[in-house]
Amino acid sequence: MLSVQNCVGNFCLQVSFDPISALPIFNIQSSATGWAALGIMSQQMPGTTMFVGWKNSSGKCIVSQRHAAGHTLPAFDSDQSGFSQVKPSNATANIAFSIVLNSTLSSLVLQSTEFIFASSSSPPNNIDLASSAFSYHDSRGAFTLDATAQQASAIAQIEKTASSSTSAGIATKTSAQPRTTALPQTSSATPTPAEISSNGVFCVDDSNIFCINGTRKFSQNSIVFSVQSTLQGWVGFGIGSSMGMSTIFVGWNNSTNMPIISQRDGAAYVQPPVSQNQVFKQVVVENPSAGITEYALELPTSMISLSGPTNLIFGGSNQKPTNIDSIDSNFAMHDIWGTFQLDLSHNGTSTGLATSGTVPLLIIIHGVCMVLAWIICPTFAIFIARYLKFRLGHLWYKLHVSFMFGMCSIFMAAALVCVELFEKQAGRQAFSGTSRHAGLGITLVFVIYPVQVGLGVFANYMFEPNRISVPWWDTMHAWVGRIAFLVALATVFLGVQLAGLGIAFYAAFGIVVVAIVCVFSTSEAILGPSRHLFNPDADGRDRKLQHF
Repeated sequence: MLSVQNCVGNFCLQVSFDPISALPIFNIQSSATGWAALGIMSQQMPGTTMFVGWKNSSGKCIVSQRHAAGHTLPAFDSDQSGFSQVKPSNATANIAFSIVLNSTLSSLVLQSTEFIFASSSSPPNNIDLASSAFSYHDSRGAFTLDATAQQASAIAQIEKTASSSTSAGIATKTSAQPRTTALPQTSSATPTPAEISSNGVFCVDDSNIFCINGTRKFSQNSIVFSVQSTLQGWVGFGIGSSMGMSTIFVGWNNSTNMPIISQRDGAAYVQPPVSQNQVFKQVVVENPSAGITEYALELPTSMISLSGPTNLIFGGSNQKPTNIDSIDSNFAMHDIWGTFQLDLSHNGTSTGLATSGTVPLLIIIHGVCMVLAWIICPTFAIFIARYLKFRLGHLWYKLHVSFMFGMCSIFMAAALVCVELFEKQAGRQAFSGTSRHAGLGITLVFVIYPVQVGLGVFANYMFEPNRISVPWWDTMHAWVGRIAFLVALATVFLGVQLAGLGIAFYAAFGIVVVAIVCVFSTSEAILGPSRHLFNPDADGRDRKLQHF
């Protein structure tokens, strides 16, 4: 029988192939006295399907199919149909068992070539129960084993045997038909759509403080995310690159120790509000591990990237929410947080990567346009109106209107289109204003700006060349403009917070503000303000200032 094997320490895996069906047989042997386990299609524990074996009270091996969501006791799978136990051959070690995987798993395992193993000298709590809990491993490791060449040889031998039988049947002119064998897919075959799945796992570290496993079933157009954490308060993750731009899912254990999941809209540095449209389906966690926060949920594939890695965030706290039995409950600020990526776009298993966070292109364009609309344009417009009226002549008015109405409106419209396209992609309502940044921005764009433009139009209509004092509407137009500029500065600052940008952006914002203050302070002292007033000289000469 064709076979290939790999031994590491007290653990050996041999893969052989049935001479009739060519299905792989996985033979596991270990000198451990407690239990031994084989994990498939992965180089780490979280997210791995594994098969654990030990001797029962009659001396025979029990095999248990498990799923590891993190660095905790692997959960017993309620569906044990992934394998069949067969009689081991050449069993010389203390623990020896052989399994044949179903055709789907067999094909995927041989393509992956990745395995992990673990063993312990301590037997499970109940050696006669396949779902028994068992102690932590004494030894563990990972290795690769490529059996595709042996499988190809096994298939070739079967085809050769079948061909010889067929030829012999024709020569003797018997009516007997040769036995045909359904051959499994080779390692180069592509699984059918129903078999294709993608699995991605991310763990912060080995302490299981945060682990997430994402499984995408291509035939079902859905993803199941399973979350585990040793935190005793709450733990959550979000689909997006920063807290303010993510759809967030927060979970905790209620008073009956059952998981509660609350979907929240992204908001930076404030309590994320409960989403009005809850898009997830809660999935029952089989055999949840004691002493941890654990939950699972199903989402549509439209929420992730189908062409590459998906940006995600995570956070958690040891402090329990205010009302652990309500999805609307407030919860404390996170003790841990971070960003990472999972690639669920293709068939196979992958490991998530921690990232520094990226800002979506639409949000970058939104931010640039709003800075141009509410920092750059107003700075020039106000400077021209206050200090350059009589130096530029009528051109001051044209420039002022061009900056504050023309360019400001264009940049503002572009910024609004970008942010609402982003909100639509995230499944949120347009102009919802769920953050302080959005609330101030909406007030600035839809309240203060129209009032300011209206006052400007009215002031121009009511302008009187021979006036000797500044009318109230001019004063009001000037002060609303100043207020709008201050609100714009606050909105931009909150936008930097919301996008989770680094210290360099705060420094740049501070430099711009200081520069504007210095320019206006210096101009106030050197140039002085320009006002449209009629002021006859004391000797009776007409010293009417120019007004246009």
